[in-house]
Amino acid sequence: MLSDLDGDGDLDVVVASRTSPAGGFVTLFGNGTGSLSGPSYYPCGDLPHMVALGDVNGDGRLDVAVPNLVGNTVTVYLATGPGTFGSSTTWSTERAPWFVALGDVNGDGRADMAASSYDDNS
Repeated sequence: MLSDLDGDGDLDVVVASRTSPAGGFVTLFGNGTGSLSGPSYYPCGDLPHMVALGDVNGDGRLDVAVPNLVGNTVTVYLATGPGTFGSSTTWSTERAPWFVALGDVNGDGRADMAASSYDDNS
């Protein structure tokens, strides 16, 4: 996922990571010349599949939501500053979440979250 997480006008990269010690997401910050900074790693759960960005708490900063395929959870990290994230909150889902999206579904001005499940029986 590409977005300007730190507000410097350059695109940054956020990707799900299945590496040790546990699954999570990684941020890499662009510098405007085609280079990226070293990664910052945020753990979140088992077998994260992708990331979604959106302003979950209405503070004007992009937060990160990550579906964790194994464990049936979605983890959300709230941004605490330009390109930084604080503690996470994890929600249970009925089945293995494959994709997650953030957006204002009901028109109340706040981000809503929707997740789709992986079905290995189809």
